[in-house]
Amino acid sequence: MAPNHKLEDTESGLGKDMRKLRKPVIEKMRRDRINSSIEQLRLLLEKEFQRHQLPSKPEKADILEMTVNLLRQQLHHATKGELSNPHLPGYTILLVIGYTYARAPLPVWSSDH
Repeated sequence: MAPNHKLEDTESGLGKDMRKLRKPVIEKMRRDRINSSIEQLRLLLEKEFQRHQLPSKPEKADILEMTVNLLRQQLHHATKGELSNPHLPGYTILLVIGYTYARAPLPVWSSDH
């Protein structure tokens, strides 16, 4: 009996259609995660923005730049020994990383393992 190429073509076409339908949903979820993390950074840095007299609703790029600058300053001060607690920059970085990843969805493990 000859293989049914028509059935295989239909199945592969359905897979492509499903991927096309899922792609915008997955992309929106990704953008939502990014926006959520940036908003969390904005809240964490709110006093810093006020100190520098930046707008109360800074742009995403401003938030990311301020975060990078503050982390660099803390690392620089740590190497100069200017902090009372030499572990503070490391703790701060771990706190930011941990807080960001704590908001990420947990992996789903199958019961087979």
